[in-house]
Amino acid sequence: MTFSTTSQLNISCSPQLGSWLQSQGISLAFSTYQTNRLFFVGCNQEGEIAAHERLFDKPMGIYAANNSIYISTRYQIWRFENLLAPGEIYQQSDSLSETRCERLYIPRTAYTTGDLNVHDLVLDDAENIVFVNTDFSCLATISKDYSFVPLWQPPFISKLAAEDRCHLNGLGLRDGKPQYVTACSTTDTAAGWRNHRVGGGVVIDVQTNNIIATGLSMPHSPRWYQDKLWLLNAGTGDFGYLDGEQLVPIAFCPGFVRGLAFWENFAFVGLSKLRSPTFSGLPLEERLVALGKTSQCGLMVIDINTGETVHWLQLDGVVEELFDVVVLPGVRQPQALGFQSEEIERLVTFPGSGGIVTTKPTVKRPSVGGMAPVAGLPRQLWENTQNSAPSTQQAAQAPLPLTTLKFQRVYHITASNLADYDAFTFPSLQQRWQTQPQRGELVGISASVVGEMVAFGIAEMLPEKTAELISLFVAPAYRQQGIATKLMQYLEKALVSEGCDQITVVYQPTALSAIALEPLLQRLAWQMPTLGADGLQRSHKLLSVSARVQFEQGKQWAQQGDLQAAVTSFSEAIRLQPDYIAAYNQLGNALQGLGQLEPAIAAYQSLLEINPNVAQAHCNLGAIWQMQGKTQEAIAAYQRAIQLKPDFALAYLNLGRLHANQQSWLAAAQCLQEAVRLQPEAATYYDLGNVWQQLGETEKAIACWHQSQQAAEQER
Repeated sequence: MTFSTTSQLNISCSPQLGSWLQSQGISLAFSTYQTNRLFFVGCNQEGEIAAHERLFDKPMGIYAANNSIYISTRYQIWRFENLLAPGEIYQQSDSLSETRCERLYIPRTAYTTGDLNVHDLVLDDAENIVFVNTDFSCLATISKDYSFVPLWQPPFISKLAAEDRCHLNGLGLRDGKPQYVTACSTTDTAAGWRNHRVGGGVVIDVQTNNIIATGLSMPHSPRWYQDKLWLLNAGTGDFGYLDGEQLVPIAFCPGFVRGLAFWENFAFVGLSKLRSPTFSGLPLEERLVALGKTSQCGLMVIDINTGETVHWLQLDGVVEELFDVVVLPGVRQPQALGFQSEEIERLVTFPGSGGIVTTKPTVKRPSVGGMAPVAGLPRQLWENTQNSAPSTQQAAQAPLPLTTLKFQRVYHITASNLADYDAFTFPSLQQRWQTQPQRGELVGISASVVGEMVAFGIAEMLPEKTAELISLFVAPAYRQQGIATKLMQYLEKALVSEGCDQITVVYQPTALSAIALEPLLQRLAWQMPTLGADGLQRSHKLLSVSARVQFEQGKQWAQQGDLQAAVTSFSEAIRLQPDYIAAYNQLGNALQGLGQLEPAIAAYQSLLEINPNVAQAHCNLGAIWQMQGKTQEAIAAYQRAIQLKPDFALAYLNLGRLHANQQSWLAAAQCLQEAVRLQPEAATYYDLGNVWQQLGETEKAIACWHQSQQAAEQER
């Protein structure tokens, strides 16, 4: 799978990485100081990879703890906090697409340390920030009075000086306390490590001051996990663990390895290309040449029991180096607010707010002069912005590029607080209120560029699930660019979410309405305007319930046992959104429950035409073909499901039972053993016991039946 996040960066990954992340219930975050980016990688509702990036000034070390993420940058350490409550979803719209996330991190606190070249950082068991102060060759913590407070320095470092004497870089916790660090050498002179990159690297036990491993080449990322000390020997490309003083490599990685995280029995290893002189002359270069390979930038997912690479992600283009990676458990699709986004100004929470409150957008910023530097953003970014900032007169004539266009719902609108926005209402709502008081709740959608409003649409909700469009305005410099059409689409969706079935508009027929409003209504499939006896034109549109609403309604019907109603809702969701993969799957399940097997097969096959890599759909097809006696088709379907999702317990169980029905006892035993390993349930143990009995393995059969009884008691 390959996709592009920017015109200068392509991300490719192993075909099933998205579905695997989804099955594990995790997502990832990784940093690249070379291009000032923080990346989040998760999966969307269809199990496809979803990547999100934000710009920060030289992000390096990352540490995740509960709802917080800590990141070291050029001269600050940032604490990001999740804004969303459990189960809350945040949706964001721009001129090109809509995105959604279930974890939204906001930069909440910054600790200014000065430029210390901070590498790894952790949170200890007392929730103190401890970081590797690479320039001063020590471990340190933050302080309200100083740039940093030193906590420990290697025994061979004679004094604290901003000289990067040994290139102290990695830090690992054990039992919640800083325990292990890596350094590229034991030198005590300014930048002395640079002459010891091959063979000079060490691992040090912070608690005892002992050097516990030597002879390494630029080691990084020590991590204590499953009773072993793991690390990356970057100069050779090896990932492994220490056995005594020796590194035991379990996998070779084709890149300068840096950044290491774990989940279950898997390691996530960051790779960088051999780009800079710092990376030249290393054993890794010779190994790559001997293998006929080039260095790569990305992530490898490695099984720590076998050393096999199970998944990978590769970055090509502007990003050539990664520094750190963390796993975010229980998060499918994370995002962060950046300093350039308008949302960082407008998304507000407070005790009792019940979630995110969105403040109203800025109509016009009062500041004059150049743009002030933004702490946390790369210097070149705000310098370029300031150097290219247009004058007030230029801004009126030259609109900003629409790549920064944002659409957003505006809440808590009233006739009184709209006074400040009257220049962005047409017809003027202040004049309207003088003769026609507000009748119902107002729903507004704004469009903004770099935080300044450029368009505004407002509808008034009326009885009987109807609404009236009462104002629509686009700034002159931004007209004829499709903004009004997009804004109206978002407004219609907002009204649907409020339960409205119909929207109307009443207007005075003029030359302007004929050339601007009426073509817009036609593009949006409104009814042809009609002229009333009062001389006013009227048009309306029936608002379709969204595909998502129909899908959720179908799931409710299914849970209540009304499968026929569920089929109707899922079918309507597909009609509204023909590529709705989850709706096809649920439709097939409901039809299968009704005994309508051929239509169910058609639903699953339609799903696979959209995305042939959905393991659940292959498994469902296998179950139907098994019921129909189409044994070979069923076996092939189950095998494909397992190939796509190697931890798919149900597919193993169904395939094992099918082999047992065919009296293929060895194949049945193999599948059922895997099923019980992945999902140890009473029925599976019982089936496996029966298979062992057929194979004459009486002791194994009895053991399985005992385990079946124990599991049944636990399941009660």
